[in-house]
Amino acid sequence: MANDFAVEERVARLEGRLDEHGKIFDQINYKLSAIENRFNSIDNRFNAIDNRFNAIDIKFTAVDNRFAEISQKIDSNFRWTLGIIITTWITVVAAILLR
Repeated sequence: MANDFAVEERVARLEGRLDEHGKIFDQINYKLSAIENRFNSIDNRFNAIDNRFNAIDIKFTAVDNRFAEISQKIDSNFRWTLGIIITTWITVVAAILLR
């Protein structure tokens, strides 16, 4: 009888420990869920920052294209100006020589 009582105490103690372990695992699960939520929040922030950088990259590409267009216009105007200067110079030299 005393032996049965000792076994029941042991079983009750083991059940108590099992309940404690279950509570500890629940706490660990809750904390891991909180950490996962924080990581998801951080990931969302990084995605938002990445989208902003992509928008800035698009704007810089547009500015680069505008600078390329302006550079082409300047080159074209330079050629026309140089052509007019050379033509004027040749005309002045020819007028001086033919006088």
